[in-house]
This record gives sequence, structure tokens and C-alpha cells, in this order.
Amino acid sequence: MFRRLARFLFRHLSTPASSVVLLLLLALCLWRVPSADVSTASIRGNTIPGLKVGTAHRLGTISLFVIKDSGRFRVEDTDTQSTDGLIAALRRDPDDVLRANISYQRVARGWLDVVRFDDLYELDFRPVGRKNPSDADVAAARAAVLGWLDSHDQGNKPRIAAALRNPEAARHEWNTPGVVNTAALVLFFVLLLISFAWVPRVVRDRRAARRARAIAQGLCPRCGYALGGLPTCPECGERLAVPGAGESSTL
Repeated sequence: MFRRLARFLFRHLSTPASSVVLLLLLALCLWRVPSADVSTASIRGNTIPGLKVGTAHRLGTISLFVIKDSGRFRVEDTDTQSTDGLIAALRRDPDDVLRANISYQRVARGWLDVVRFDDLYELDFRPVGRKNPSDADVAAARAAVLGWLDSHDQGNKPRIAAALRNPEAARHEWNTPGVVNTAALVLFFVLLLISFAWVPRVVRDRRAARRARAIAQGLCPRCGYALGGLPTCPECGERLAVPGAGESSTL
């Protein structure tokens, strides 16, 4: 069954027309790259030809203040809450205030086309005062931020908290058109290579026709010297087939 299919494909694909059609299909697939909107991707990498490898830039999605109060940390969201608590903490001791930044990267991945987007989140802390926080304070502040994200039942915050707890488990979003286009590119490229099987056959036939035409004109097929009926060319030594000998010429 497989051999029959291979013979069928080889017989019907190894033609100049098939090569032209496959070239056009391959060009169409390349023209569609990228098959997704990559304007929101902070990393553009390793696809052709519409994407360029670029430097990732972090998109700050959430910026919070974490205040240490009586040995515990609490989150102050200045976008939705009053700033009175933050101002009071800064007046009391700026070293008890940390700024938490949740950075976001959307990575476009793919070999030939964009086949997947990965959403990556990172959480870092910066001291407001002059004193750098200890590892224990950073861990406690991180737990406070994650708890604050989990407390929001609506929106994207619980998913961000889950991604921050497990940084290796990035959120994947598959790009179906990109997957299909990549598969089509690979398929058409393989079929295009198979279709070029007609090239050696055409070259061989043209050489044979040129040789026969030169012999018919009494010329050496290699150098064009007038043989005058000689079986061997005195110029280059090309030997021609002797009529009735049943052997072909030596090239």
C-alpha cells in the first residue's frame, strides 16, 4: 500500500507543472507568516520571515506597595484605595515599605510560523527606603501579594497568582492557523523536493539528444571535431559506438 502510494506520488509529482504549483503554494504559506498578531508579544523570535528576533521588554501590569505593620505585611493598592495608609507608613519608617512590581512577558514561539504564545509573569520587590529587605521579608511580602491576588475572584489576578507560584508552568495559547501553516510549509517543501525528480531526467535526455545530433552530423559529441567516419575522435580521443558491435560509446 505504501509503495503504491509512493509510486503514485512520484509519477504524478515529478513534472515541471507540479514544481511550479508547489512553489506557488510555498510562497503563499511564507507570505502568511506571521499568521497571528504579534504586536502584543514582548519577545519576537525564531520565525520567518515576518518576525525579527528582538530584545524582550517587560510590560508592568500591576504595581503595588507592601507595608510591614507589626511584623506582618499588607498590600496597599493605591489605584483603588486611599493613600493615607501608605503616607503614614512612609512617615513612620520608609524601610517598612516595599514596592512590588508584577512584570509580564508574552512570548511568540515557533519554528517557521507562530505556533504558540507563552504568558510569563515575574514578581520583584524594590525598597522604598535605603535598607534592602531581608530574604524573610521578601518571602513574607511575596506571600502577602499572592494572597491579595487570590482574594480577587474576578479578572485575571487569580491566574497571575497561580503563574507566580509556579513560574515554570507558563500559560500556553496555541495559534491554530500558525500550526496549520507550519505543517503546510513542511509538507509543500518535501513535495517540492520530490517534484524536482524530473530535472535529472530532462538533463539526461537533452545530453543524449545533443550527442545523437552531433553524431548524425559527423561531429565528435565531446569536442565537435569533424570525424569523417572515424570510430575514435583524433582530437580528444572520444570513442564512438561501432555499428553492430552492441556497445555504447565511452564517455
